[in-house]
Amino acid sequence: MRVGELLEVWKHPDSEQLYCEKVDLGEESGPREIASGLQKFVPLEAMKGQVVVMANLKARKLAGFSSNGMVMCTSNDTHTEVQILRLPDKCANGTRVVAEGLEEQMPQAPWCPVLNPKKKTYEKCSGAFKTNELGEACWNGRRLLVEGKPIVSQMVNSTIS
Repeated sequence: MRVGELLEVWKHPDSEQLYCEKVDLGEESGPREIASGLQKFVPLEAMKGQVVVMANLKARKLAGFSSNGMVMCTSNDTHTEVQILRLPDKCANGTRVVAEGLEEQMPQAPWCPVLNPKKKTYEKCSGAFKTNELGEACWNGRRLLVEGKPIVSQMVNSTIS
């Protein structure tokens, strides 16, 4: 996961659920285009600022739009309330999000290659992304950190996806 900044966001012309976004992840190739099913939950005017992006997912078409990542959000058990996972402080686009205590085990640049969808790596580990009783984003019980600071959500004990 990496830090990205929403540069441009618009409603998908053929979907009542999707936003289309240009997200700056600090890559030489320029901003990525990502689609997010957030129209029902997040007003367009709130779709700005820095976000956490799952950046090593294989590109896929969503309503004909090529999505090259996923903006991470928290949600309640019934998925009736969804909030974008925000950062504690502004930092450089492209900054890595690390699991506390695993910093040394995480691959260094160049970033992890695209996950092989046939191995279902994301699907196998996605259930371990949750917020704790303090609203801190965690993976497998380890806090997710950006530049040593925890990412905190207003939603406690919630799912992250």
